[in-house]
Amino acid sequence: MYGIVHACSKHYLEEGQGVVGKSFQSNQPFFYPDVKKYHITEYPLVHHARRFGLIAAVSIRLRSTYMGYDDYILEFFLRVNMKGNTEQQLLLNNLSNTMQKFCTSLRKVSDVELLRKNNCKVRLPDEAVKDGSTFASFMKSSEQSLINDNLNCLGRALEHISVSKTKEIKDDGPPEGI
Repeated sequence: MYGIVHACSKHYLEEGQGVVGKSFQSNQPFFYPDVKKYHITEYPLVHHARRFGLIAAVSIRLRSTYMGYDDYILEFFLRVNMKGNTEQQLLLNNLSNTMQKFCTSLRKVSDVELLRKNNCKVRLPDEAVKDGSTFASFMKSSEQSLINDNLNCLGRALEHISVSKTKEIKDDGPPEGI
């Protein structure tokens, strides 16, 4: 997984590109079952996803309670061998529950909050109007804050999911489609 993180750290996505850009644009969690199916114009990092064999991804826009109006888009790639809808949904539910339990400094950003902030425009997918701002500039300004304040929290959350929920997933039977 280090390879995809390293490759993606060299390139910032524009608003609306890939799973992350869709979450930023819509202010809603976004799930895509197979990121390798994106066209390069929709997701400029698709060649890395193909190279590293990534399948499904989910992203969510969160705000740090410690950093004022600094928002972050977290992107999680599901395990390569996780193809069944039931298994994917279970992992997504567990991820959500774990994030709420361990990452109390992060919360979902409401549309109302974005509307109140004068310099932040909410554009829903059907009303995507370019205003010159890019997801890249957003990420560059917030990157250091994310690393300093939330990386440990995310690590604990993901560790909790992988340790405590592995048995539950195994006991659920084979994934759909087998």
